[in-house]
Amino acid sequence: YMGRAAGLYPNSIYPNGGPSTLRNLYSEVNPTFTQLTTGTNKPAVAVRDADEIALADLEKESHRATNAFFTNEARESLQTTVKNACDFALSSKVDKSVVTVVHKPQADLSSPFDEMLKQVVKSESDARADELRSGSVSVEMAPVGSVWPKMVMFPESMSYIVCPPAEHGEQIEQMCVGIAGGSGMASQSLLAATGKRVVYTCANDGDDNPTGILLSTCDMLSDMGHTSAAETIEKAVNKTLLQDKILPSAFPGGKADCATFIEAVCKNL
Repeated sequence: YMGRAAGLYPNSIYPNGGPSTLRNLYSEVNPTFTQLTTGTNKPAVAVRDADEIALADLEKESHRATNAFFTNEARESLQTTVKNACDFALSSKVDKSVVTVVHKPQADLSSPFDEMLKQVVKSESDARADELRSGSVSVEMAPVGSVWPKMVMFPESMSYIVCPPAEHGEQIEQMCVGIAGGSGMASQSLLAATGKRVVYTCANDGDDNPTGILLSTCDMLSDMGHTSAAETIEKAVNKTLLQDKILPSAFPGGKADCATFIEAVCKNL
């Protein structure tokens, strides 16, 4: 889940904040899940005698049981991600929120995972129809090809983007980081099944940009009840970037090293 982004964007057409992204990480902890996203089946076993037939049957049943376990586990994981996105949208203080669930191009919707994703989204939308309607929250599925340009041209039209545990989900997540100004400009959090943030980090890949980790600290302070302190830090970061024009050297056009940038932020507290 990607949280806050700095108030600085590479192009003035982007509104401050933009969409938040929730990425399901099930495939990261369970590589077997990739079988569901590709729709590939295990090759048939050639058999010649009774012992090999018995062994093949045992192997087939074991594979079926394993696949059923991972399918159910993956479904529950997806349900939790979509539910969390809807919960965030309902709790947001805006007139209208849009939860966009990204899927593969229409022509490629053939794997068991694709069908599962559609069922999960429909189930969550139907079960909470009245609640979502009263909260002015809409849930929609969109192919990755239409989400790309929409994020660039109309990011304000998407409040929360759900990225599935597949390659196209990772692409959208990376683009969100890019729109935020790079990996060092956005905070990230890992969510528990309850939707509570349990790990606070940032998208930084090692460059000399402390912005993301400062914003992640704001997330942590907010969750601990120190909202005022979080707002003070975030305002100081944005003032340093937008008004003082002091940019980290890792950001395009930036010249300040990490120590210089932190010092400038402290002066704005």
